[in-house]
Amino acid sequence: MKTPFYRCTACRHDFTVTVGTLFSDTRLPLSLWFEAMWYVVNQKHGVSALGVQRVLGVSYLTAWRWLHKLRPGHGACGPRPLGWNRRGG
Repeated sequence: MKTPFYRCTACRHDFTVTVGTLFSDTRLPLSLWFEAMWYVVNQKHGVSALGVQRVLGVSYLTAWRWLHKLRPGHGACGPRPLGWNRRGG
């Protein structure tokens, strides 16, 4: 299946919906990415690349790269209290 491209009306540049996201330049289907995200957020005690490899059937290197892309956006610092902001209020 061919990836659908969109064209900017201003500059006539072709692009896909994954441009500028952590999914850009991926060769694996987005459904597998979403399975990986579901697996990561539903594990009680964290997840290893070996666990992702075993559950999703991808290579260890792919699992390791996915985790390194997913962890910064996961909120590894834990939930923030209500009313929290950067200025300390």
